[in-house]
Amino acid sequence: MAKTFPKLQHYWREWCLGLETIADKRGCRVALPSLTTHASDAFGPGTMRVALAHPICLLNAPPKGSSHVAASSEKCLTIFIDGELFVPSELPSRLLHSSCSVSFYRHETTDDTTAFRARLVDTSHFDMEKADSPSPFHPVLHAQRGFRDDNLGLCRQAVVVADRGIDVEKVVLDCGDAGHIARNPYLRLPTPQLDIFSVSAIIAADYFCSGGHSSSDPGVKTRFQDLLGLLAGEKNLAREGGMAKRLFEKFNAAGHACVAHWYEEHGVAEMATAA
Repeated sequence: MAKTFPKLQHYWREWCLGLETIADKRGCRVALPSLTTHASDAFGPGTMRVALAHPICLLNAPPKGSSHVAASSEKCLTIFIDGELFVPSELPSRLLHSSCSVSFYRHETTDDTTAFRARLVDTSHFDMEKADSPSPFHPVLHAQRGFRDDNLGLCRQAVVVADRGIDVEKVVLDCGDAGHIARNPYLRLPTPQLDIFSVSAIIAADYFCSGGHSSSDPGVKTRFQDLLGLLAGEKNLAREGGMAKRLFEKFNAAGHACVAHWYEEHGVAEMATAA
């Protein structure tokens, strides 16, 4: 049988080109990692975990899509996107599970011109419940505030990849406000499936396409449409995981979309009765 990873790698290269083209037009320096994989029995035999060699790094991103600030401005952001996918190792493939996180750091000035310093200003992660054992009272797909510090070293490396003039020892990511940002991490907001691809598409829209001259630039719209085409196309093996498919089936059975469908406590039987 055909292997999943080569096909996923080919798609990843297309995706990276589309994302980089959008970010580059706004003067953003991008570090796009390679994919790594290894066998995993977390979701049954014949499963592999696909992860990023380091987080996606968007260096010198504007604070919002309509902003036009110099790359050296303290208003600039560095955005990190990290995550993993679990898929069958052989085709036909489907997404079994995913997780994703995004962190925003605002640049800070430093007397050392060879150093990079940024302060954490916001962070969220996006979860998918396990199809065979979803957690009680959790939306099966949700967003949640919360800080992860297990990938800080890889984030620092990603900054070096994006700006090769910096030594990794001089990259400082100040997470002093993490406790405040994640002080109330227990609100879980129901979402569509948010994985590495969909989250980076959202970031592209909000920070590189929306607002100002970008919104009226036909080239920006075309590039973003191309990215959405990749996201929604059949080449995207992670397009629809088990939980996303289950939600779609619940919508169809009920004839409407409602937040109740995100909770396993509200099943198809209850919806059919209500209808």
